[in-house]
Amino acid sequence: MTFFSANAQEGLARKEPDQQRVLAEKEDYFLPLDIQKQIYEAFVTSIKGKQNIALKDMQDFFDAYPGEQKPESWLYWRAYLQFYASIFYFEAKDHKQAEKEIDYGVDCLEDIEEKSEEEYALLALMQGYSAQFKSFTKLSTGLSAIKYAGKALDMDDENPRTCYVYGSIDYHTPSLYGGGKKAEKYLLKAIQLEEEREEVNEERRYAPTWGKLEAYVFLIKMYIQNSDSEKAKDYIVKALKEYPDNYQIVRLQEKIAQKGE
Repeated sequence: MTFFSANAQEGLARKEPDQQRVLAEKEDYFLPLDIQKQIYEAFVTSIKGKQNIALKDMQDFFDAYPGEQKPESWLYWRAYLQFYASIFYFEAKDHKQAEKEIDYGVDCLEDIEEKSEEEYALLALMQGYSAQFKSFTKLSTGLSAIKYAGKALDMDDENPRTCYVYGSIDYHTPSLYGGGKKAEKYLLKAIQLEEEREEVNEERRYAPTWGKLEAYVFLIKMYIQNSDSEKAKDYIVKALKEYPDNYQIVRLQEKIAQKGE
């Protein structure tokens, strides 16, 4: 996947640091360099405020893209935004809207013809999440998530996102289909991997960097669910060293404290 064009790179070089934004495809439309961060912060703001204004503003920004043919960068990050929008509505108990949000995100990713491990990892994550909303296609959707998670891992098993997604999908996969055996292994691997993309490949510095934080959150939840509070607390401490005051980690810390464990 090519996240941004060569023309966008040249245009970026001519801008001042505080004005640096990435040209997606049209001259009058830009994707911020920190689009991943902005999406996550919109999600946290919406969750904390219990209203979707920040997420809706992000969706309006994406909807403002001129033209019907969307570039791959737009499709990928819109899918990522839809994932968090779905989580918001799920937490708000609006499962019908949550399903609509995740389905649109899946459609965006499926529109990318030549997928890399990055698209396959996000697609697996989103299909795994969407399976809970499917009555008649739950099994096939879940199996698609397993297939894409495996494909992403085969393409790059030193990627925090492919390892995190594979571990989380394995955890939710019934033992009948071989699941539940590798979750901890790959979640631990995900948090141990360093994100080297910016250092080793400057032209890929706009690529996604999520996965490590999410692996911490999933791992801690898994330990809490398995009544292993000591491991949960241990990884909360480790996570907060890397992600100080992170909203999700702090909530998990408070959850354990409330239990008095």
